[in-house]
Amino acid sequence: MNQMNPLTRAIGLVLLMIGGFWFFMGIGVIKDSVLSNNPIGTGLGVIFLAGGAFVLWRGWVPNGGRTGGEAPQQPPEDSAKGE
Repeated sequence: MNQMNPLTRAIGLVLLMIGGFWFFMGIGVIKDSVLSNNPIGTGLGVIFLAGGAFVLWRGWVPNGGRTGGEAPQQPPEDSAKGE
């Protein structure tokens, strides 16, 4: 099982929580705020939710989400150089 860096996990979760809070303020579920029923709050919430999901995904997926390919091969040493 892939282990995620605790700092990466904390940053991703904080972004998700802030994004969810701002999103629900923006759509009017949470009242009594400057961002209540405000499209800016909704937009910021979506951006933070996406950012938090991306941070968690990059921390969880092996190789940061890169697929395929092996490590680059070292060129063979030229045996004629040493002689």
